[in-house]
Amino acid sequence: MLVVRPRVSARNLALIAAGFAGLAILGFLTSETKILQRAQLENASGKVTWVAESNRVISFKLAGYPETFRYPAKGKVRSTVREALSAAEHGQVSILFDPQAYRPNPWSSETEFHTVWEIVAPNGPTRTLVESQEATRTGNEIDYWISVFFAVIAAYSAYFSYLTWRKYDSRLFN
Repeated sequence: MLVVRPRVSARNLALIAAGFAGLAILGFLTSETKILQRAQLENASGKVTWVAESNRVISFKLAGYPETFRYPAKGKVRSTVREALSAAEHGQVSILFDPQAYRPNPWSSETEFHTVWEIVAPNGPTRTLVESQEATRTGNEIDYWISVFFAVIAAYSAYFSYLTWRKYDSRLFN
């Protein structure tokens, strides 16, 4: 009897399933960003001494504070925050930030950063605490559903890996 094998082997489908399962697990473990309340945050104000923008993050320093602050900005918010901080070099900026410092990469010896939750520039609030909390909540929900999507693809790939093995590869051992 002629057996026509599929283009993708059961082993490759199993590897694909394992990869998507790993992405799903990683997503579930890292998707829940802690949402802080006003009482958990500290206040700081001063002149902006420098502003640096990198991938999805705006870093800055305030005069009189040794800490380096980071605001995780995405989309339209990034340009609004950057412009407000650049314009604030001539005036006072007030921020609410997480007193717990973190390193972006745990294995590196980079500078520790403090996450900023609210920015009030001289011309008014640039980003309020409520807006930051809502953006974090929305990001958590999106990350959760992406992880669910990866888990479904992993289950689908594992199922077809099993069917492929059962139909084609298991005959090799009979």
